Amino acid sequence: MKQFGKLFLFATLIASIFSSCMNKEDGDFYDPAAQYQLEKPIIEEYAKTTLTNPVFDEETGIWYEIINPGEPGSYTYSVKDTSNQKVTWTEARVKYEGKLVKTGVVFDKFEADTGAIMPIYLNFTTGQIGVIMSWNYVFIPTDIGGFNWDGIFTSGLQKGAKIRFVTPSTLGYYNRTDIPKIPANSPLDFTVEVLSLKNKLVKPTVGQ
Repeated sequence: MKQFGKLFLFATLIASIFSSCMNKEDGDFYDPAAQYQLEKPIIEEYAKTTLTNPVFDEETGIWYEIINPGEPGSYTYSVKDTSNQKVTWTEARVKYEGKLVKTGVVFDKFEADTGAIMPIYLNFTTGQIGVIMSWNYVFIPTDIGGFNWDGIFTSGLQKGAKIRFVTPSTLGYYNRTDIPKIPANSPLDFTVEVLSLKNKLVKPTVGQ
């Protein structure tokens, strides 16, 4: 993994902060790199068994398959300079389903044609995010606004795209125990259909 170390540290910055606070009293230490190595063979076997045309992204550790590429060139992601902070923020309206890799249990889904709104938000200055990091890697392009941050797709997900991807817990909810229906250290399986994409100009109020 040529650049995985750099990206892994960035993607798990917030995870480390949260887990350090959560485990201070009992002395537990969360090591995202070690956790990823534990999950890697499990995710690989699962992806090769359940995905029709599995593709492995070496930079992120995410397995995926494109079900529908969507409309090429229908949306352009951008980076904005807001209060001396570099941010990208897209409002994605999606249908989705999330399952636990270890049990196959569906923990969340939204199937209505109206779609659920997801804030695809990433602050390159502070590391703040609007959705779990794996969604950012799937949605946000490889090179955006001069930031070669190694998103999976060159142009990012486009309108009409449908993708299934399997993410390690280190790009999901890591070792958190406060997420309903998702145990700590759970690799996740998502199927996402993009209904629309809209550029946003101000900072969202949600975050992980």
